[in-house]
Amino acid sequence: MPRANVREKIVEAALRLFHERGYNASGIQDIVSRAGVPKGSFYNHFASKEALGLEAITRDWDEDDLEVLREEGTPPLIRVRRHFELMAGRFFASGFSRGCLLGDFGAELANTNPAIRAKLSLTLHAWTDAVSEALREARAAGDLRADEDVELLARFLLDAWGGCVSRGRVTRDRSAIDDFFKMSFAVVIRTPVRAGDRTELVR
Repeated sequence: MPRANVREKIVEAALRLFHERGYNASGIQDIVSRAGVPKGSFYNHFASKEALGLEAITRDWDEDDLEVLREEGTPPLIRVRRHFELMAGRFFASGFSRGCLLGDFGAELANTNPAIRAKLSLTLHAWTDAVSEALREARAAGDLRADEDVELLARFLLDAWGGCVSRGRVTRDRSAIDDFFKMSFAVVIRTPVRAGDRTELVR
């Protein structure tokens, strides 16, 4: 149990630092200091900083609640919107500083770390597949055109989301995220409005 507790502290500290500073600017000493554990304990749980980076991707992915995309009894396009609203809420709560780790690591490490690039690619594909499946349900329900390319639409939504988060981190306001919702759900796709179905996090 103590080992698991130390490992958890290290992962949580790494996630905070990776979001705040990036991967390269977060040294092992920085991470264990933030975690409040001895440096020697790091290597009891991780073979290298790269191994911790791979775990951080998995953990950050797990924190993005995908269950809303599969929520029974809710129209699929509403589920897709709620998925992005959950992420928007976390972004706003961080003061526009905590972006998407996939995007951050991709920009920083894709050209220099093959293992992390491969993990990012797998994770991004899994995320795209999850959104695509909800869009596929929407197409089957008649809420999207029968000829809609749901994989293309999912990729576009994720890419647009990442770009808007990056802009929001620079401008430190919500305008880019508001633009994402306005364009994605009023122009690119249209979300059916049903009383009680839509959350009001993003206006």
